[in-house]
Amino acid sequence: MKKYMGNKSKIVSAIYEAAQELYPRPGTLFDAFSGTTNVGQYFKKQGYSVISNDVNATSRLLGEVYLRQNALPSFDTLFESNCYSIQRIKKLTEEGTFQNAIQEFLSLNHNTNDETYMLSIQNTNAFRLLVYLSFFANDTDYIEGHYIYKLQAPDFIWRNFCFYGTNSKYFNLVSQKSILSQIQKLESCGRRYNLSASLLPVIDLLHRVYTPPYDTASLSEAIRLLHNIAAEADNSNNVQPEKSSNASAPTEPAAHQTTVLLQAAEKLTALSRRTNHVGNRMFFSEIHGHKIDAINNLALVWLRDGLITTDEYHYILCALVEAAALFSNTSATYQAFYKTYRDNTQQTFRLIVPEIIPSEKEHYIYCEDTFELIQHIPQTYDILYLDPPYNWRIYDSNYHLLNLLSNFNQIADSILEYESGIAGAAGENRTLIREYTNYNRRDTFEDLLFQLILRASCRYVIISYSDSRSNHNKNSLSSVNRIEAFLRDETYFVPGSYRKIELNSINFESRKSERKDKIHELLFIAEKKTKEPMLRCDE
Repeated sequence: MKKYMGNKSKIVSAIYEAAQELYPRPGTLFDAFSGTTNVGQYFKKQGYSVISNDVNATSRLLGEVYLRQNALPSFDTLFESNCYSIQRIKKLTEEGTFQNAIQEFLSLNHNTNDETYMLSIQNTNAFRLLVYLSFFANDTDYIEGHYIYKLQAPDFIWRNFCFYGTNSKYFNLVSQKSILSQIQKLESCGRRYNLSASLLPVIDLLHRVYTPPYDTASLSEAIRLLHNIAAEADNSNNVQPEKSSNASAPTEPAAHQTTVLLQAAEKLTALSRRTNHVGNRMFFSEIHGHKIDAINNLALVWLRDGLITTDEYHYILCALVEAAALFSNTSATYQAFYKTYRDNTQQTFRLIVPEIIPSEKEHYIYCEDTFELIQHIPQTYDILYLDPPYNWRIYDSNYHLLNLLSNFNQIADSILEYESGIAGAAGENRTLIREYTNYNRRDTFEDLLFQLILRASCRYVIISYSDSRSNHNKNSLSSVNRIEAFLRDETYFVPGSYRKIELNSINFESRKSERKDKIHELLFIAEKKTKEPMLRCDE
């Protein structure tokens, strides 16, 4: 997967060469922040055993397929089942249509897959299934009666993430936040000045603006009412008592209510001038959205009905997630989409072939907090490779749509509840708690990184770092100097073992406005002492 922040595909060979100098024979690599698993895949090809960990569900899925699976899944049970889809494959084969589809699949995927690998597996059940799912699968494959498992939302991707989807309409969350802020101020003003009854119609109108069906016309009406209430309050404040020649001006609290009301009206008026409050999500084209649904649904019903194994399910899902990333209407992340459909969304949708790496060694996949995992991981490892998120971005949030597909089996039975929490242009479930880790915080990430290394049961450490403008301490030597000083510390590391390797790369920026600058990729390398002072858990 290339459309992923921090992808190390361009420098993975240099990482391996550095590891070879440290440990010439194939050993065990622990990739603690594995992301796309590209580093782990490269080391697996070289004969290493790989331990892979990342909190992202997508990374876990990629690891389950590219790392843990050592042979192509057979899909024997499915092909022996004679289910509806298998019957269609047999009929298409007899008609000669299926062979033509295989050739088209090979042709379309020649830039995304290794052609030699595809040719080597084209007669397998796995390959034939990918071809069928790419070109022939649709909602008739899982209509009522074909399978026992009942789908809760068979058009889930289309209806939430395609322009014409029935649930794709959204209200801008920034605008919603602004409205809620003014509602809060008006409620406070109402309680303080006994205006709650007068302001209730205004607040009701404001709620209508950001809740479906998003009646934006209510915003103008709310502003009009607010001005009327402010005028009435102002007139009331300035009424002079009939029998008092020394009547004073309105008290400050009384005048203040008018000010609060007019300020709210002003803020809402400024908000009304914006035109991007409401829109429709455009993450996938209509055709691609329906295709993703069909493939996702079939894989799920096959799994739930016992026609495919978990490994086989992961294989299909990996092919689907890779394709979804390739054909999505995004620059890479899933917090935004292009406002017009790009060329890739108009191409023929097809799955990407997961290229299984043969291996005789076991590989282990985790989806946990690295700091917690490293204290109880049962496997031993020779090299610890670290490429943590040196910036404020929450990867789980940036890749929420791919994570949704990767984790679909776990949420399928409660998918309607999940859908009820979808909001904003990103279509992210806003009821989920996605917290920043200490690696996302400028003031804690270095110390946490050092503690992580000291707790690791390894001999060698390789750290990736770049001077990307999105990093903490961007273009600054402060982090580099601290990392160097730590790895030179002879209390923990073998004297003279520290090295730094500088590599040139192109900066990844998902936002269109960001310039793709050349950056320095740095590799920090050191050998840990075999016996080191114990570090207390509370340090």
